[in-house]
Amino acid sequence: MISCSLNPDSRSKILAESVRDNIKNVSADVSFLDLAELEVPFCDGAEAYSKPITEKLIESIKKADGIVLCVPIYNYDINAAAKNLIELTGRNWYQKVVGFACAAGGQ
Repeated sequence: MISCSLNPDSRSKILAESVRDNIKNVSADVSFLDLAELEVPFCDGAEAYSKPITEKLIESIKKADGIVLCVPIYNYDINAAAKNLIELTGRNWYQKVVGFACAAGGQ
């Protein structure tokens, strides 16, 4: 489970917590990453890949049986933090089961 909003009053984070709790209720193990609490570097095509947090994110993606991205929708698209996460962790998403939980219309 990855909460991708950087907004402290995020509706998609509330959604992420609700989805996480519902998954736990069916006795599944859930890891929860909150991008707002991590200092994730911008994908620069070079040095960002060797940062410890990037390596941690890559390992989390590799180990996951499935991934739920909880994202805010800004201007009809997922936010930049979610796109950056995908760019940083690239090929590790291959053959992963992925779901999206999206929240829009915050104002």
